[in-house]
Formats: sequence, structure tokens, C-alpha cells
Amino acid sequence: MMQTMIGKINFRIYLYVIHICLFSLLFAILPCKVSGEIQYPYKILNIEKSKADYLTPENAFISLCSAQQKQDLAWFFETLTSDSVAFYKDMFAQINMDLLRIFDTVEDGDITFIVDKKDYKDGVLLIVETQTEGGQLLKGPTMLDKENGLWKSTVQYRDDSEMEQYFDVVEPPEQISPFSVMLYPNQWEIELGMVKDRIASGKGSTGQAEKETIVCVLQSIADSNGGLISVAEIMSDTIRLNEQVAIVPWPSKGGKQKEVVVLAGPDDYLAGEFNSLNSWWKKAGITYSKTNPVMLMKFNKHETMLSLPDRQAGKEYEIKISGNIKDGRKFEGVSKIMLTTGKPKKKSVGTKDDAHPSHDANS
Repeated sequence: MMQTMIGKINFRIYLYVIHICLFSLLFAILPCKVSGEIQYPYKILNIEKSKADYLTPENAFISLCSAQQKQDLAWFFETLTSDSVAFYKDMFAQINMDLLRIFDTVEDGDITFIVDKKDYKDGVLLIVETQTEGGQLLKGPTMLDKENGLWKSTVQYRDDSEMEQYFDVVEPPEQISPFSVMLYPNQWEIELGMVKDRIASGKGSTGQAEKETIVCVLQSIADSNGGLISVAEIMSDTIRLNEQVAIVPWPSKGGKQKEVVVLAGPDDYLAGEFNSLNSWWKKAGITYSKTNPVMLMKFNKHETMLSLPDRQAGKEYEIKISGNIKDGRKFEGVSKIMLTTGKPKKKSVGTKDDAHPSHDANS
């Protein structure tokens, strides 16, 4: 619908139509009619048609929005000037579209405010903001003129360049779900000749450099209401370290490889299956359960070093793990590592200690 309209009508007209359709009103706590001095922002209240009032610009706007919410085309036209009614009928006829499509974008859950009022030529501009259920903030002007002593919405000023300054769409901040991150090892040696040469040349990992990995343990952090997002909901192919390094597969018995390992119960992890990090895990006391499992993944350590802004021995660095959740949200977690000039104190990944990771049998 939008592509058809954009292709056939003036862009300012399109903006105005979208504005008229979107600035609906629903949940409100204020009186249904405005009287006396108004304090902005003014939250709008839905009314019945029998309560429609066009004696003030604000009340006329309330009637306009109520007609939109109830998808009452006859009432909607009553809130417009006669020239505006003719404009809409002609425009929708030109694009061969049912007039009821005006209400397509009216959504339950939107909350509308009048935030300011300005005199404009022979009429009034109500500056309006709508908070959509999806989190967007829609801003725009509603233009009103008096016709036969009553305030009605008008498209008379639709082509005025002054109108453009009032239109805006503010997208909601990206929702990030926090996850805890643990890295093993958390001290990385940078004195190895192969690391220096690789960093200097920018060549791909070969030989031992290809085998050097770090292990990341990822687990959900409960929100203020105790809610958790299972790591099983993470799309493993989207996981990145420092937004650029992809995971490397886990080796497994029988030659099979796994991108990640999700642990939720004793049977999810077979002792010795990966022959790595078990003694460290046991000392760390990491617990997991069916309600809050953990995800294990590996990254090439040298690729990870190249993702750092610099590489200075004795300096601590933040390592961010991020990616997408199946419901469309993002997740991220941060841990810290230290670069050293000697052998790291912790064992490298690859120990043959088969100690079993901790499992919370009560969860």
C-alpha cells in the first residue's frame, strides 16, 4: 500500500495521511473534553461519537482520533473540513484504494499526547506525539481551521515547507538482553613468535596458531522480575566476539563437530567428550540447570587478539560476546582478559582432566 501511495501522491500528502492514520488515542486518564487552561503534554482519552465536540482544537482532535480508533468513516469525515473530505475522496479514488484503508495503521496500545499548540495562519497546529506499542515515537502536526464556527482538521497547509520540521519518527533503543560471560583462559600470552608474526603480517592462522583457542561460557542473567532467556534460544551462527570473530566448532567423538554445546542436565555432557577445561570448570563452580542452561563455545585465540584495539602486555581488555536471539532481540555479555608476556598461569584448553561440570540437580 505504501509503495503505491508514494508513487502516486506528493510526499507531503503521504506524510499527512500517515500522520492522520497513526495518531490514534487509547489508554487515557484525563477528562474526555478539554476545558480551561491546558497543561502539556496532554494525554488523550477516547470518546463515543455522541460526546464529539468541535468547540476547541483539542476537543476536535479528540473526536478525530476517536473516529480513527472506532474506524467510523462517516464520523472521521465529520472531523474534517469539507475541502479535506473532498481531497481524501479524490486522492483515494485516483489510487483506486478503499477509503477504509485510512484506518489500516491504527493499532491497539498506541498512546497519544498533545505536546504543544501553535497559531498558524488562519488556523492552529497541534503538535502531537504517539508512543506506539512497538516502542516508536511518532511526531507530527495536526492542522485545524474553523469552518462554520467549529474546529475541523484540514489539509489546507499540507504543502507548506514549515510543516516538515514537525514530522519525525524516533526508533526505540535496541533491546539488549544481558548474559554472563566467562572466558578460559583469561590470561593470554603475546610473546609467542607465531603470534607476533601473524599480527604483523595479517596472514591467516596456520599450524599451532590454528589450534590455539579460548572457551567462552555463556549464561542468562535474570531480569528484575526473575525472568531468564535460555541460551538454547540463541542463534549460534550469529554469535560474534568483539562483533567480528566467529565461533569455531567443537571436536567430538566420531568426527562430528558442534558449533556450540548447551548443558542443561548431566546427560548433556559426557565426561571426556571434549577433553578440555574440566578441571578449571570444576574449580570455577559454574552451575547450570534445565531452567538456566549454559552454552559453551570456542574462538580462535589469535583471531581474538587481532580484534583488540592494541596489544600491550600487562593490560586488561574487555571482550564482548554478542548475537541474536530467536525472538528478534539481541544479547550481549562482557568479560575481561589480561595479556601477559610469559606463559599464562592457568592451564591452556586441552587438559585431559575429565572432571564433570557442575549441575544443579534441584533446578
